[in-house]
Amino acid sequence: LLLAALAGCAAPHSAPATVGSAQAPAGVVLGTFDSRVLAIAYYRSEAFSRVQQAAMANYSSADDAERKRIEHEMEALQQLTHQQGFGTAPIPEILAMIEDEIPSMARAAGVQAVVCRWDLVWSDPEMQTVDLSLALAELFKPDDVTRKMLPEILKHEPVSRNELERHDH
Repeated sequence: LLLAALAGCAAPHSAPATVGSAQAPAGVVLGTFDSRVLAIAYYRSEAFSRVQQAAMANYSSADDAERKRIEHEMEALQQLTHQQGFGTAPIPEILAMIEDEIPSMARAAGVQAVVCRWDLVWSDPEMQTVDLSLALAELFKPDDVTRKMLPEILKHEPVSRNELERHDH
């Protein structure tokens, strides 16, 4: 997911680059993030707690058919939280909650673009990157326990989709 505008990356009147000739302008810095960190920060946040509380309130006052629908939604959400929090599943609904803050954070970090590290197919080893994972996670106002947990996620490889599917079934 490319999240930030690439403003200023090319001269306004330069010829478009072609395959084999494309080069990043000197000084371009790429911001990256680990989607698992953002997912865990969100799923442990007050904002998500309110979503869960609303679902439970709806469940307690629902008829049987509505309860089944809510149960199905909650099961699907649990699978999604596992895929996003432990694997590399995309997090568009989570990013949408902080999209307005990303450009200013990127500028403050000195990066010209922000991309999920799992979506980055390749980059030149000379390209400078800045990991914004923990800074972006702060936008979800993590508690102290979560704040201590998040850097640990960065030390581990994500769980494969196959492994997650085995555990979710």
